[in-house]
Amino acid sequence: MKKIMINKKAQITIYIILAILIVVVIVLLFFLLSEKNIIPTETTSFEEPIHYIQKCVKDNVQEAVAIMLPQGGYVDSEKRVSKLYKDINRTYLCYALNNYRTCVTQDPMYISSIEQEITNYIEPKIDNCFDSLRQELQANEYNVNMQGLEISTELLQGRIRINVNREFTMSKNQATKNFKDFDTEVKSRLYDIAIVAQEIASQEAKSCYFEYQGFMIFYPDFDINKFTTSDDIKIYSVRHKKTNEELVFAIRSCAIPPGLG
Repeated sequence: MKKIMINKKAQITIYIILAILIVVVIVLLFFLLSEKNIIPTETTSFEEPIHYIQKCVKDNVQEAVAIMLPQGGYVDSEKRVSKLYKDINRTYLCYALNNYRTCVTQDPMYISSIEQEITNYIEPKIDNCFDSLRQELQANEYNVNMQGLEISTELLQGRIRINVNREFTMSKNQATKNFKDFDTEVKSRLYDIAIVAQEIASQEAKSCYFEYQGFMIFYPDFDINKFTTSDDIKIYSVRHKKTNEELVFAIRSCAIPPGLG
């Protein structure tokens, strides 16, 4: 009798193990099949025109900003009055031609000028990206049509907004896609830094002085430094601590001739 009971228990145990194994196999098959079904079909980047152009915009805006920051906010500093400091032309944001005189702000529309500098720099590059996009699509049997390109730049708090407008149509196998807006935003503190630079230039124009250490107490997001050269030129740097973006520019205000200071 005991032997029969042991055999029954052994059989029940085997059945339980088999049932568990069957459940595990079913669960594994379910997950494998589910994963197979949810894997998206990969598409090349040129088949997503908005993403393609937005990446182009971001890369070129970042490139423009990297060029502009050391040069006082301008791409081509040689076209403006500047001071060569550490092998880089630092644009004067406020300049006095004569000694002992307060400086004159060189660009009253400073923010607008920076926006235009970015637009001028990126526009031909973005146009080239559109041409490359068209070539890629045509090589893959798409018909492509695009109209005129319009680009504008807006400096905003914490970001740069690039408005890109172009009628763009791609078609293949009787399927057509139309695009128009390729607007892109790039994270940057350039606007915030430029506002501080404007304030420095304004104070230097009024009193030949800017209390940058006191300013940093009230605005701790910024790290401001000033270096005065041997010819009494002030080199200011304004760095945003969170992004490490640093704008460097020159000021010549109430300058004292060498040997008299």
